[in-house]
Amino acid sequence: MSALFSIFITAMGLVFAWFGISLFRTQSDAKKHPRIAVEGEVIGHVERSRPDETESMYAAVYRFTTPEGRTMEVADTVSRNFGFDEVGNRCLLEYPIGSPEQAEPPRPGTNLALALGLLLFGMFWMVAGIYSFGMDLV
Repeated sequence: MSALFSIFITAMGLVFAWFGISLFRTQSDAKKHPRIAVEGEVIGHVERSRPDETESMYAAVYRFTTPEGRTMEVADTVSRNFGFDEVGNRCLLEYPIGSPEQAEPPRPGTNLALALGLLLFGMFWMVAGIYSFGMDLV
């Protein structure tokens, strides 16, 4: 392999590792900011599809009341095509203080797993690139 290709692989590994570290730091910072927990109810679903998709995706729509007494309706940020929450189900929602429009069900560990996966993927390609570069020198 050429040295240029080895450098490219190493650089791509660095990019993935950097994204993983950035996502991990974002999640760590988010945990430092207090969030308000409220009980909500699934009141329906909204279709979210892109033109290039053949299947429809749906996001749950939640209704809840803030501690200040405001009734809010928000759509989940995660869409799916299976495993829908049934209308009428009660659930826990969380949102940052002062931003009830950002309410969503808590998803602990989801982004943490993605951050760890990106970091490990990036590290693998960094090591592969460095090894490949070393083999080019021999």
